Amino acid sequence: MIYGDPIILGGGGSGGPTAQDAILLATVPAGSTVTATKSGVTVTPTLWVSAADSSLEAALFVFAPAQFDSVNPWTITATAGTSTASTTVLITTNKEYAVAISYHVPPEYQEVEYIETTGTQWINTGISANTANLRTISTVLVTSVSVADGDSIWSGSWDVSGYLLNVNASGELGWHSGGKKVTANITLNNWFSVETTKQNLVVDGTSYALASPSGSDSNTIVLIAWCSSGARGGRARARYKATMMYSGTTLLREFYPCYRKSDSVAGFWDKANEVFYTNAGTGTFVVGPDL
Repeated sequence: MIYGDPIILGGGGSGGPTAQDAILLATVPAGSTVTATKSGVTVTPTLWVSAADSSLEAALFVFAPAQFDSVNPWTITATAGTSTASTTVLITTNKEYAVAISYHVPPEYQEVEYIETTGTQWINTGISANTANLRTISTVLVTSVSVADGDSIWSGSWDVSGYLLNVNASGELGWHSGGKKVTANITLNNWFSVETTKQNLVVDGTSYALASPSGSDSNTIVLIAWCSSGARGGRARARYKATMMYSGTTLLREFYPCYRKSDSVAGFWDKANEVFYTNAGTGTFVVGPDL
């Protein structure tokens, strides 16, 4: 992305950037190291800038006019531990440039803070509710509840003998599993973390155990809807951040909210299987700010 007119950076009398230079701000996960490379030349950040989100940092690069190139892009690479990701940008003139690098999604996708349903968008995970030792972990914000018996956040089945997580207008979160139910309280329009297993509900670190669930459900787990057929009930007006699904300790889905840059279609990138999951309902997801 290119922002604004040519920048005025001052005279550069102390060795700093001049008005003829270009600057690039690369936003990366906190704790990363970053380099810019092209044709065997490596440039390192001139300084680091704090980001509003404490999980991110921004590295500022300065490029002199001799480094401008309208054909060959610079490769910006971020590394943290064993995670490496990169993107490219053409530095063509003395303007300000910005890129964002994520370890979660490929370069052709843009990770966002969340995706939001307006009530008719949902994701089919392809995971059976009967999966052994199934565990789902999400960060969610419910914006509103519009039906008397509560909007669903995710579900394996609309049958209460199956697996269903829903919330009512008073902020009571209900986890149905194997014919049993346990409840916890949330605050609408506030983010909360939620983990579900067939025996347990955990909300913001507090655990709520179910009493001997025994029902069975072979339907597919869907996010943000009552059931995979979409045949019954309301659906959550909710925002979703990352969502993980496990069978015991085996990671089945590692979902990150994003959109495809080529056409702006939003959904979840599954890093575990390198698959992009898009809306299985109608309408389009609302996307949060870019990360």
